[in-house]
Amino acid sequence: MKYQTLALALLLVFAPSVSAQTPAQAPDPIQHAAQTVAHLHDTALSPSSFVLEGVYLTKPSNGKVNYCYAFSSKDKSGDSLETRAAEHGPKNTLSVFTETNGAGKYFGYDDGLKAPCTDKNIARDITSEVHALAPTAIDPHTALRAAPAPTHTAALPPAADLSADLNALIQQANRDFADYQRLNSEGKFSDAGQKLEDLRQVLSQLSARAK
Repeated sequence: MKYQTLALALLLVFAPSVSAQTPAQAPDPIQHAAQTVAHLHDTALSPSSFVLEGVYLTKPSNGKVNYCYAFSSKDKSGDSLETRAAEHGPKNTLSVFTETNGAGKYFGYDDGLKAPCTDKNIARDITSEVHALAPTAIDPHTALRAAPAPTHTAALPPAADLSADLNALIQQANRDFADYQRLNSEGKFSDAGQKLEDLRQVLSQLSARAK
């Protein structure tokens, strides 16, 4: 039961299910946005307070789609800081915006002549899809580290080989997540996304064996 609880809790963060992971339900823009959100989360002053509020795609401009992000996290004083970010321009440059015009709009983000994320430019809200992939709801590393060691109780499968298999999967999940964090911090977002996919597969196996 403890293994099943751990696996299901983590699967809620990383993916709805393995069978649902098809190109139609996880297109490249969503994978890209999820990797950027993971980067914003990890580079926040207080990652544990990071809250994803919205992710949007704009209408194509010169053949390119801009990515718009709304989130908050605590600043040095411990106050929640509303922040906006956008990937825009020819090279999808990531810019962060914190200065408002006093009316709820952010200079350069959704306020200004060339602001990429104005209301009229937004074409699609992908918040729920990105939130399912990006680790912003809980700290999965903490969950893995705090997972209780297996004990010989009636709730656990009696077979010794099954217990060893579960232990091996948990260790693999820890390794995959550590690799994901390292690649993400190094700016290797494509490799980090692949490692996240590996982790989802391991967690799916863990959930299946714990049933």
